[in-house]
Amino acid sequence: MKISSILGLSVCSAAIVLAGCSSSTPSDTALAMRADLCKTKDLGSMTKYLTEESKPLMEMVTKLASSPEKKAMMDKNLGETCAKPAKVIAERVTGDTAEVTLDGDKPMKLRKVDGKWLVVISKN
Repeated sequence: MKISSILGLSVCSAAIVLAGCSSSTPSDTALAMRADLCKTKDLGSMTKYLTEESKPLMEMVTKLASSPEKKAMMDKNLGETCAKPAKVIAERVTGDTAEVTLDGDKPMKLRKVDGKWLVVISKN
């Protein structure tokens, strides 16, 4: 194979990878967050999917959920949730904001930040 063919193939591969990364949807983020949570069984794993202003609230929730009785309840709920396949019921995108509903879950709000969809959580 000629060097120019190898270079061309490399450039095409890189373009496909970059295009795939930038075309992530709100649903992709919601599904990835749920998959990560089900895999790790750790609320802290959700932090990488959150907007910056949502992270302090998640830290507080994680601390509250660490007590033995809360952890047992969380483990039970996670077991039930993760036993079912994740399925997107609805996705509504309006500019840089979105709302995604997974089967059996409440709708989650997302916002596009620097080209990446992130989950927004609030006290409300």
